[in-house]
Parts: sequence; C-alpha cells; structure tokens
Amino acid sequence: MIHNSSAWTKKDQQGIELWFERYLKWLLNSDFGKEESNALNNHRTWYQVQVSSIALFLNKTNITRDILKNDIDKLIAAKIRPDGTQPFETDRRTSLDYYIFNLLAFFNLAKIGDHTGIDLWDHKTHQGSGLQEALDYLLPYALGKKMWPYEQIKTVDKGKLMDLLCQATIHYSGNETYKEAYKSIDRLNVTGEIDNLIYGCITA
Repeated sequence: MIHNSSAWTKKDQQGIELWFERYLKWLLNSDFGKEESNALNNHRTWYQVQVSSIALFLNKTNITRDILKNDIDKLIAAKIRPDGTQPFETDRRTSLDYYIFNLLAFFNLAKIGDHTGIDLWDHKTHQGSGLQEALDYLLPYALGKKMWPYEQIKTVDKGKLMDLLCQATIHYSGNETYKEAYKSIDRLNVTGEIDNLIYGCITA
C-alpha cells in the first residue's frame, strides 16, 4: 500500500526486504523455527502462513508454491478430520476460539494461494478433509445454535468469527448459509469491522 508513496524511499524498501530476508532465513533454519514447523496445533499452521507470505513478498515464489502444493495436503490431513473437527485444538480452555483461530490461518493460506494460482478453498485431501468442512462443523457452535462439547470458558471472539465468515461469503458465494450467519452476528462490542473495508463483505 505504501510502496509507491513518495514518503517511502528506495532505501526504506531495501531495508524492509533485507529484514524479511533475515527473518525468513531464521524461520526456516533456526531450531525454534523448525520446532514450530512441526507443531501439532495451530502454531504450525500460522508458521506456514508467515513463511509462505514472506516468501511471496520477497518473490521467492518457489518456497510459497512448495508449501501450498506439497505441504498443504499433509497439513490439512493432520489438523482437520473429514468431519471438520480439529483434534489438536480441543485441549484448550477456549477451544472454540482456537478452532476459529486455526481455521483463520488456513483461510490466510488460501488467500496466499489466490496469488499463486493454487486453489485451497475447495481443496480436499484423499480422506475428504478440507477448509469448508471445518467451517461447516464449527458454525452452529460458534453461533450458539448447538452446545460446544469442549471447554470454552468465555464468549467466543466475534471479531475473528466475523473475519472467518466474511471471507466465506466471498469464496463460497453460492452458499446462502454463510451470508445469513455473517449478517446474524450481533455487532455489539465487536471492535471495528475492518473486514468490510478490506474484503468488501455484505453489510445488510
């Protein structure tokens, strides 16, 4: 957004690219980065979001495509079951929030895929696991229509839920359920609706 601004100099651009080069190298090669890349829960999903997006920013599209083409099937299979459950996010005191949080990471990977010609929105593993299955599973619980079977000690983060549903209304545009779910959320105490500005979601 600022790349073509007169306030953003060539030196600024070179500096930020160098910073991200070093950070990407650390993510890929440090002991901590390697540990996160093998984590069972949402840490691994968000790790892949960081690596693939930074690599895309640095025009290292081979890294991004390798993650989205070669690793994503294993990542989805490990973290989302065919029935849409996410087994590594249940052992939390706010497990429903973590279900939403981990799926947001997958949605971010799908958005990155949009820039590389790789469709993750409709991708399914051989076992039948996919992003939409995970969304369909959690939706009635997140909207309070069914009792969540795991621990959730506080009200669900409506901001993250709105972000998730906002993107669903766009990428699964033929599904009226997502549109109705998005419109049904009580906006009271939700911090901003940046999703409307960024993605152009429905407002009425």
